[in-house]
Amino acid sequence: MYIHWETDEGFRYQCLTNRANRTLAKLSKYTNSSVTIMKTKARLSKSLDHDATLAETFKYTHTSKESKERFANQRFVDHYESYT
Repeated sequence: MYIHWETDEGFRYQCLTNRANRTLAKLSKYTNSSVTIMKTKARLSKSLDHDATLAETFKYTHTSKESKERFANQRFVDHYESYT
């Protein structure tokens, strides 16, 4: 690995990017585990008794479990508001 670090600029860049991303805890607050977005949309549609929109599905998966009105972080709020 040391040889790659010393000789491959792309490898070094990717390692530094990954390290920076791991320190950003807010980016890992996605609350939907490994279920696909379409499967979640289908389950949500069943519980709402109408076809859930992608905006509703996004809000459902990116808000806190305790309060379905509070998003996990500001980035999710901005993204949601840009589509509604």
